[in-house]
This record gives sequence, C-alpha cells and structure tokens, in this order.
Amino acid sequence: MRGEGGFDKLVAVKVPNDDKADASEIGRLKDEARMLGLLRHRSIVGVDGLALLDGRWSVVMEYVDGVDLRSLIKANGPLPLAIALEITAEVAGALHAAWEAQDVDGQPLTLMHRDIKPSNVMLTASADVKVLDFGIAKAKFETRESITQNRRLGSQHYMAPERLDLMDHATSDVYSLGAVLYGMLTGKRVGRTSPQVATHQSVIQAAMMHLRSSSASNSLDVMDLLQAMLRYNPNSRPAAQFVERRCREIVDKLNEPSLRTWSKRILPPLVERRDDPEFEDFGETWTGSTWADATAGSGSISGSIVSTMSHGVPIPPPPEKKRSRSVWAMVALTAMLGWSIALVVLGVVWLTASTTGTESDRFVPLSEGVAEPSEAPAEVQPVDSEPDGEPVGGDGAEDAPDDGADDE
Repeated sequence: MRGEGGFDKLVAVKVPNDDKADASEIGRLKDEARMLGLLRHRSIVGVDGLALLDGRWSVVMEYVDGVDLRSLIKANGPLPLAIALEITAEVAGALHAAWEAQDVDGQPLTLMHRDIKPSNVMLTASADVKVLDFGIAKAKFETRESITQNRRLGSQHYMAPERLDLMDHATSDVYSLGAVLYGMLTGKRVGRTSPQVATHQSVIQAAMMHLRSSSASNSLDVMDLLQAMLRYNPNSRPAAQFVERRCREIVDKLNEPSLRTWSKRILPPLVERRDDPEFEDFGETWTGSTWADATAGSGSISGSIVSTMSHGVPIPPPPEKKRSRSVWAMVALTAMLGWSIALVVLGVVWLTASTTGTESDRFVPLSEGVAEPSEAPAEVQPVDSEPDGEPVGGDGAEDAPDDGADDE
C-alpha cells in the first residue's frame, strides 16, 4: 500500500472468491472489517479498512509473515508443552479482549469468534501469535449487515456442543481453543462432538486416554485445564481470562525453551518452504475468500488480484479432490454387470451342452426319476432316485455380510 509522502506498507487483502459473491458473503466481509477496526490486541490481526479492488469489496489487513498452526503441526508434529501453552495463552488473551471490547459509543461488543481452529491461528518467526478470520464472529453493533445468529457456521471438529444446537455462549470459544490445544499436544483432533451428553462424554474420554499416553501426560495441571475447557456444560467451563492466566502459571513451572526462542529456530525454514509446490497440505482453504497483494496510490487501495504471493500470508491451495460416492457406486455397478454377463454366458453354454449331448448324459430332474433301461443286466439292481424319508435339496440361506463404512 502506497500513500502520499512516500508512505509504503505491505498489506494482505482479503477478497471474495469470485465476482458473483452473494450479499450475505459481502456483508460478512464488511462486518469482519468493522469488528476488527474496533479491536485492539497484539494477537488479533489488524485491519486498515475496506476498499474496492477490481469492483469487489475487500478487507485491507495486517500482513502476517508466518505459518498457521495446522501447517506447523503437519510439518513439525506435536508441539512442546510450553510452546502449546504459550500459544494458547495468547489466543485466550485475544478472545478475552474481543469479549470485553466496546464500540465507538462505549457499548460492549461481547464479540465471539465462533471459528477458532488451527488454520485460523498464525505464528511468526518473532513469536507473534495472530488470530485470523472473524468472518462469522457474533457481536453487538448497529452497523452489522449479515445475520449469522441462527446458522450453523464453523468447523465441526472444533465446535462446542451447544453450537450444534444453534446456541452461543461466552465460553463456546474456550471449548474450541481447548480442542486446538489438544491438537497441538497430540497432533490429532479431539473428534466430532455431539449435543448429546453421553456421546460427548465418550468422545472426550477417548481423547483424554490418548493424551495420557502421550509425552504431555506428565502434567496433571494441563490435563485438568484441558478437561475443564472441554466440558459439556458451557457454564462449567473457565473464562478465557482464566485460561490465559492458568497457562502462563503452568509455563512458569516448566524448564523448557520459550516461544520466542523456539520460533526463531523452527519457523524460518517453514516460512521459506510455504511457497514450495512440494510442501504439500500447506494451509487450509479459506471459506469465501482468498488472499492477494495490492498496490495503491494517493492514500487509497487499488490494484489487481494476483495468483501467488512470494511472502506473507499464502494463497491457499485448491481443496484436495476427493473420490465421490457416485464414483464408487459406478464401480460397484460395473462389477455387478460383469458378473451378470458372465453368469448368462455360462448358462447359455450349459443349456447348449445339455440339449446337444447324448441321451445318457442329459440332465434329468430328480423329481422325474431315472428311466430304467429296456434290457438291464441281471446283476444290476434297480435303485430309487430318492432315498426314502430323505428330502431333496434344502432351504437354508446365508446371511448377507454387514456393510459398514468408516466415518472420516
């Protein structure tokens, strides 16, 4: 971004995916910019305003030179305990700041992010933690354009149980952050929760059993904190401010490298590799938006959307193509058709052989008996075609095998 007097600033621009974005998507984009403009916290990505780029409304945002947690975990595996806790503390602090923020008239925003997940948290080589994508956040402010209160938006693996019932709570983001912390410690997801208490408890118990077997299980304080963050009842979960304080207290007891020291060693190689085509699965698809560079003149934003970025926030790769169920159904149908044709051919061959063979080698149904020869030898005794009292054939049937499919 270039302005008057030689002002230059490197920015990221978030724009709709295409020219046909609907009104609700454009409204969410504008709402995100307005909300971010009211927030002030070191771990919340900054915004410079709204602008029209090639005729599309766009959000001019802080340029974050780092990688997201999803990519970091994929490339580096589970994170050290102290590192995961420091990142959790920073995100919790950002959530608390968003909840306590006020609008220009001093009215509370009570803002909830509602989509906390690894791909929406970025880490830089200088140990800056940034919470991204407030596109489906919920807040109280008069200029809001989109209405998302009654829609199930978010990522199910990180959704609090009450959100599946279209209800929001001040601690719903705390649950999502707990799921992110679990992923940083284990490299795995907690699992899809459920609005049903019993199902939710079974998912969390299985996750905790796995965590106990990991290297992070030596900290009972972490286990207690994580279980509290993942509680079913939102009123029983700790507030984001408590989570931030508790994480820092636990880190102070650990003799491990700090986030700043660790980031300077681990992040630079990953930042350099993020544009490498061989660095697979980097990032996650941004719903309803993409990133682009922009240049500007005379205090405004202008320019064109580009396909790649040499630095900063990467343009996400296209979603991986998955084999659809219809393809598998076609494969199964083709196999069944092949077997049917084979059986028909065998039947024709058999009928041809039975009609062209000699009288002695033709098939005779058992119910019709066997004709006696006109001049049977004396030593040959006639034999009944069916033993007395023994039924011919059977009526048993094999049970069809169960057909199940693993859930992803």
